Amino acid sequence: MNFIDRRGFVKLAIRLGGRKSGKNRRFRPGLASFPSLSAADFDTLPLAGERWAVAGDAAGLVDPITREGIFFALASGEWIAEALSGRDPALAYRSRVRDEAVSELRRAAQLKAGFFRPRFIALLLEALRRSAAVRSVMADLVAGRQPYAQLKWRLIKTLEIALIWRALTT
Repeated sequence: MNFIDRRGFVKLAIRLGGRKSGKNRRFRPGLASFPSLSAADFDTLPLAGERWAVAGDAAGLVDPITREGIFFALASGEWIAEALSGRDPALAYRSRVRDEAVSELRRAAQLKAGFFRPRFIALLLEALRRSAAVRSVMADLVAGRQPYAQLKWRLIKTLEIALIWRALTT
């Protein structure tokens, strides 16, 4: 680490959710806590007005679980461009975002607390290590191709029965 001294890195890592442990006081990564919008926040996003609009991260269009925002940044930029050809671009853009993004992001915000429970994280990491099918589902989730509404059923269809049983009983 040439750009930052070890002590500075450890302080930053602890601030992001890691902790020192053991005799050697070595860093153990923990869950970083980055702020994200609540489910209710998605109903009141200030997306556009007369002669202005915001897209992507600036509009709050970031997945509360994966923290992924590129998919929604590109999509919302396209939606703004398409809305500009209409009679009321601000209304058209706000409607499009609400129709195509808000319900998905609201659902993610509702699931966030469960997703970040330590037991669930451990189970998910184990599933990612063991199963190509689970890795595929999660890759699609991060890429914006897997909606949260069907996530549970798609994971069940991977037929990782032992992992599913552990998830249900944990």
